[in-house]
Amino acid sequence: MWEIIRYMTQTPPFPQSEDTVKTRNSKHIIEALVRQGRKYLEDRYKTYMNNIINENLSQALRGGIPGTYPLVRSFVGLRLQGEYLGLQDGTIDERPLWPMIKLSSPNSPEISKLEDSIRFSYRRVVRNDTDPFKRIIWSVLGCCDVSDEHSEVARTADDYLWLKLSLVRVDYPKEDYVKYEDLQYLILEEYGESHYDAFNQPHLYFQVLALTGQFEAAFEFLSRIEKFRVHSVHMAIALNEMYIMAGPLDTGAPLITIDPADPRPSVV
Repeated sequence: MWEIIRYMTQTPPFPQSEDTVKTRNSKHIIEALVRQGRKYLEDRYKTYMNNIINENLSQALRGGIPGTYPLVRSFVGLRLQGEYLGLQDGTIDERPLWPMIKLSSPNSPEISKLEDSIRFSYRRVVRNDTDPFKRIIWSVLGCCDVSDEHSEVARTADDYLWLKLSLVRVDYPKEDYVKYEDLQYLILEEYGESHYDAFNQPHLYFQVLALTGQFEAAFEFLSRIEKFRVHSVHMAIALNEMYIMAGPLDTGAPLITIDPADPRPSVV
């Protein structure tokens, strides 16, 4: 849990003199929170791939070459052995192309310059392809079909959150994208504790809240579990010292409150 907080606090500094909520809703802070949330999930998945390879060294055939590409190549060789049908566009180093690209995390600021072309190609050709990895990559790169959950590939809570974070845009001129506040509403209100079986999986529920920048809700949840209460208090103190916490002005008020003036988010 503290590792998640370490990632999510690697943002531009919050000015002490400005309203925390206003700062948290600014374009550069939302983009930083999204970037850090996605980075945590990608680094976590790299650790998972390394663990799987280390458990199967004789089959992985990784060799001694460091780096993400050899890691992904070995992992794909272990995990995609006839499980997916309809993979397209051939192979690279004897591995299916689109799973290799998907697991190499193709997120780059430069790709935004190509989004219009990618969207056009996606709608004209790729949308109906049989390769689920190709579809999800084109969807992420072009911010297309944001309501498609790509369940053939995004099978876990981590996969789903990575997909949604990859489709978040701020001040975006197109209609087909995910707003950060809508994703937050989806996780906290639409899904909530029951969907994530929160009290049986507290780490998971804390993770999805914190990685979507909902620190107050994450700490409030932890405070209701005795063994995590001390952590919630110290995390809140740490973020308050960094002017990231947006607590109520009235110290007697609940940590989580709803402002009736806030616009109701749309459905993601």
